[in-house]
Amino acid sequence: MTILTVPAAIALALSCNIPRPVVPVIVGIARHESGLNTAAINHDANGTIDAGLAQVNSSNWGWLGIHSLRQALDPCTNLRGGVRVLLARYNGNGSDVSKMIYAASVLAGIPQASGPASVRPTPPIPSNPFTKPSRTDREIAFTVERK
Repeated sequence: MTILTVPAAIALALSCNIPRPVVPVIVGIARHESGLNTAAINHDANGTIDAGLAQVNSSNWGWLGIHSLRQALDPCTNLRGGVRVLLARYNGNGSDVSKMIYAASVLAGIPQASGPASVRPTPPIPSNPFTKPSRTDREIAFTVERK
């Protein structure tokens, strides 16, 4: 079992050829889903399993080209699969409320950039999670902070 630090997870994602703009998001997801544990395995009530850093569910392995648990636990395969699941599934399934709650939790785990300016995703979360947000769920705003 290997538990990565956030800088190590960022370096790993970059070495796995994850597109640079997506790296903070997938690291935030991995931090939320597995605690950055490369060997994390969780058994779901429906008989599927979530595996690896991004906790890629076994129901997705076929279309991702993952053929075994060992392959699913490969850190690069897992992170790339996590990005593909995020891009393919986020806008198409689940309620807006569940998406917003998940997005807020993931965004809290995204490492902040250091230096003179950092870009921080700002989720469109209403004060009451049961009301519809003013922005569409496909829109993401960014705030630039000067340090």
